[in-house]
Amino acid sequence: MERTIYVAIVALAAMLVGCDRAAEKMAELYPTEPITLAIPPGYEIAIDGKPAKVFGRSQCPKEDATMRFLFGPSSLDRFSDCVVITPTDKEVQARVAVGGRLTDETWAVEREKNRVSLSRPGGLPVVSYDAVRFNLGK
Repeated sequence: MERTIYVAIVALAAMLVGCDRAAEKMAELYPTEPITLAIPPGYEIAIDGKPAKVFGRSQCPKEDATMRFLFGPSSLDRFSDCVVITPTDKEVQARVAVGGRLTDETWAVEREKNRVSLSRPGGLPVVSYDAVRFNLGK
């Protein structure tokens, strides 16, 4: 278990700093089963450079030790409005709150090796608002 957490942290760090070759090497050395991902209710994505809250329609998964270690404690399992992405999903349903309006969207799920990316209608990538704010220096 400790080795798995260590490998996950090193791989995550490598991907965040743009070391694609390091992340690929880690994936070769320590192949893992695909995991279910969950976007918590109220998570902010960027739409036209502005924050928009995201909600889903799925029961949030129970917290496990690895996720608690990586992302801190959370009690999402009592909520039923997560966007849950299973290893076999090709698309997911999301609800996006922009300017006081809640809009239903279907997001495409794209996988490349150990990476998962999401695209909004029209092919626009789903991007964390924090990433946009950080890049803009706000």
